[in-house]
Amino acid sequence: MTQAETSLARAPLHRKMTNNAQKKKIIECQKLIEAHDYEPARKILKKILKQYKPGRPAEIQEVQALIFYADIQRLTGFYADAYKNYCVVLGQKPDLEPRLLDSIFHCLVNPIEFEVNEVLCHHLRLYLASENTDNAQIENLIATTIKRIFHTDDPDYPLELDFISSHPLLLEALPLLVLPDASIELFLIGLRSHLLTTLLTNGLIPELVSIVIAMSARGHRTEFVSTVPEIERPLVEGLHRALSDYLSAPQGLELVVHLMLALSMYQSITEFPQQPALRGLSSEPWPPALTKLQEIFHAAETESALKPQIKVMGGITDLVSRKVRQQYEGNPYPQWNSLQVVSEKRHMLSAFNHMENIEQREKFNHELQVLVAGCGTGRHPVYLSNTVDNIKITALDLSLASLAYGQRMADKFGCENIDFIQGDLLRVDQLQQQFDVIESVGVLHHMKDPAQGLAALIDILAPAGILNLGLYSELARVEIKRIIDTKIPTGTESSKQNIQQIRDEILVSSTSPESKLILSYRDFFSLSECRDLLFHEQEHRFTIPQIEKLLADHGLRFAGFRGLSNRAYAAYTHQFPDDIPRLNLANWHQFELLNHTLFSGMYQFYCQKM
Repeated sequence: MTQAETSLARAPLHRKMTNNAQKKKIIECQKLIEAHDYEPARKILKKILKQYKPGRPAEIQEVQALIFYADIQRLTGFYADAYKNYCVVLGQKPDLEPRLLDSIFHCLVNPIEFEVNEVLCHHLRLYLASENTDNAQIENLIATTIKRIFHTDDPDYPLELDFISSHPLLLEALPLLVLPDASIELFLIGLRSHLLTTLLTNGLIPELVSIVIAMSARGHRTEFVSTVPEIERPLVEGLHRALSDYLSAPQGLELVVHLMLALSMYQSITEFPQQPALRGLSSEPWPPALTKLQEIFHAAETESALKPQIKVMGGITDLVSRKVRQQYEGNPYPQWNSLQVVSEKRHMLSAFNHMENIEQREKFNHELQVLVAGCGTGRHPVYLSNTVDNIKITALDLSLASLAYGQRMADKFGCENIDFIQGDLLRVDQLQQQFDVIESVGVLHHMKDPAQGLAALIDILAPAGILNLGLYSELARVEIKRIIDTKIPTGTESSKQNIQQIRDEILVSSTSPESKLILSYRDFFSLSECRDLLFHEQEHRFTIPQIEKLLADHGLRFAGFRGLSNRAYAAYTHQFPDDIPRLNLANWHQFELLNHTLFSGMYQFYCQKM
């Protein structure tokens, strides 16, 4: 499909269809598309669309022809062109927007460049407002859009506070997204400083309330990972003293609101030193300007109340396990606030891609017992609960803080089939049950002895049971490891202050190759994830031959890598056409040697107990 053939978004829709034959052709195209026979349908639609001439608004049949053409473009990977054509349709028939939103969202979540304009901003805002979408999927596009709108790559570009403080996409994105980009972070640090100066000079004028609230929520979203410039620290300390004075002798509620909002751009309300006074206020409705802060405060209180209700499985005696637990008690990981919810749940073996190599499938025709070993803050078990039918989930983790976060989110999403338990993976035998499926992604490589952890999981895996594992790649992380070794002295405590200091050094040298590599990781841009990326207490890395041996030693059959792009799978098949099921690990090793960053996240793969 050439660019000339996919640029119909520039052509207006006008010619009325009066020919029954053309209507039949459109019906024929619909059937071809449903059968995934796109090329004949594309040719038919192309002929119909060429007949459009300016003159009058399009009829619904004419609009349908372009919708089908855009559908083909979307289904064959031409997302930018498909999006343009959907927008042309909406220009003719705005009332069709609800019907086309899912298709538009499908275009936007793919890593393609789009023209930044008001229509794109409108659709990005609709995506953020949707209850059944995963904000992380559109985060990079929104970051790119914000960079262009506010020229964040140009440090000398003037800060237009009136424009910034009223831009709806920025106001709605800041509380929800990390926005992983160095220039955006520096832009927001400058904006925060400008807002503080304005607040101290003029007070909190009404026009700035929304942007201050958004900046506060953004700070909470990133766990206030950005450093506070030294010149601003005494100002923040002075605001804290003033807030303490006003809370101890309540007077001037408006000033209290101003102080709390200003301070919440720099520190989480859950860490304010005025906690006793704030708890005294927590049962009362707070002023509307503080609603978001009250939500954050109540979420923390809810998690504190949930902690005693979490089941505990034995003690945690392994020294490395105790260090890892301490890390995640301080920084529950990962922080998340949205989840893509499917309209209809499916069976485990059909709900996910790349499970076609699972054998003895008849053994999975019952309610499945699923263990998520190392569930963190519960995102994956909550996702499973909302995606897979007929399962019972046990979610295990070392960190009580993470489990309480997970239980709160499970309650939010209405999950009643998850049992959160605090315990050490090395002692999973105390669960006293077998599991049909065990998911443990990004966990074993943080243990003192990953093989010992794997053996513990296999002991409770049912015959023919499925393991979904995730392990760091030695090849993909060689540069990350070198940067850690050179920038972070051995024994450096993973305190917030140290993390911020290392981050500052990287941000200042953002044009160096090493810094560019670190800045390409989303994990760099929030506190818990940066700690996990650069300061983890324990880390092992693997090669594919080592994984092959690990599986063989433990009686596991490799069942395929997951989580790679369609382009990566296609490239592998092109290089190794005889390996149709893509199960030859020797081939994958050769493929990775030619593509060092292929598993930059980690190896994610299914295996099955033999």
